[in-house]
Amino acid sequence: VAGGRGVGRVHDREVLVAAVDLAALANEVVGPPRHGPFGATWPCPDPEHASRSGLPPGFVVYTTRRGEQRWQYTSCGTGGTAIELLTIGQGLDVAAAVKVLASRATDTAAGAAEPTPDGRRGRASLPDRLRRWVERAADVLWAPYREPVRRWLVEERRLPEDLLRHHRVGATAVTPGGVLATRRGGAAGRRSSPAVVLPFRRGAEVARAQLRVIQPESLEGSDVTVPGLRGDGSSVGLFRPLVRRPDEVIVTAGVLGALSANAAGYRAAAVVSPAHADVVAAATLARIDGRLVVAFGADASGVAAAHRLSSLLAAQGRPPGRLTVPHADLNDWLVASSNLERKLAAHVGEAVGRASLGGAPGIA
Repeated sequence: VAGGRGVGRVHDREVLVAAVDLAALANEVVGPPRHGPFGATWPCPDPEHASRSGLPPGFVVYTTRRGEQRWQYTSCGTGGTAIELLTIGQGLDVAAAVKVLASRATDTAAGAAEPTPDGRRGRASLPDRLRRWVERAADVLWAPYREPVRRWLVEERRLPEDLLRHHRVGATAVTPGGVLATRRGGAAGRRSSPAVVLPFRRGAEVARAQLRVIQPESLEGSDVTVPGLRGDGSSVGLFRPLVRRPDEVIVTAGVLGALSANAAGYRAAAVVSPAHADVVAAATLARIDGRLVVAFGADASGVAAAHRLSSLLAAQGRPPGRLTVPHADLNDWLVASSNLERKLAAHVGEAVGRASLGGAPGIA
């Protein structure tokens, strides 16, 4: 809100933080970054860190699940928004840092109409940044130091390597401070856990990504929130198998279940979670060709969500087949089963038959 003459101007801090290009600001405050196989890292803005032995230099820039840009020096947890970068790196107080950001926002607005060299205008959108982040994570999965993540996916969850490559499943790390931006993991003295990056796609575009922490015990006692990384906010992702055989489309709660259906030759549609089995998800699913078969877990939330989603689909003229997986999800069934492809085909056939007769869902 702008005051009159002689009255100070009050700035919306969240708007200013959202408007800044944090990587460009880091270049100005601490100098250019180093570019390695895991992305860009900048020198730490805290001058005291230069005198501390055993602390590797550098901080990373990442985007939170709400789309806010933040930075973090992973060795000690120093970090924050553009405001903290200015207060730590340039010794400004908060009010002065806000004025600097307000000035930058004014300059950015004045030049917003200028096209970029490739003819596009403005900085990359959040979906574009998410897509690039997911692609880097997919490359990191096959790096030597990510063997634990690959072993968990291939040996423990029994997902084929070629399917993981096909869907660009990736790897990153989670620390008590949040998610590291597709890099090696936590530094010495900082707890971290490797995590799988599971992208949701709408056509060829990344609409969302989820993280699955595979060693949560390493973060025990920490206040950690593992976010869903949202692009356009889509709650359904479509997954096609390498070799398609059946015509049915398996609807699962989560990506691991969808990948398991792909491993058995089925097309799959993953709903983000049972809580997202709502009218928006039903509208998306209703546009998919092929017989839909809802296959959620046997717990109370899975059964309730499957019933809700089936009713919503029926209301749109797409009554699905429905089977209840005898585990937490379809991937757990894959792990426990000696021949999921054969068993799933039998139960899907029964579910489709019941749906055509208007019968009740069965337990697989």
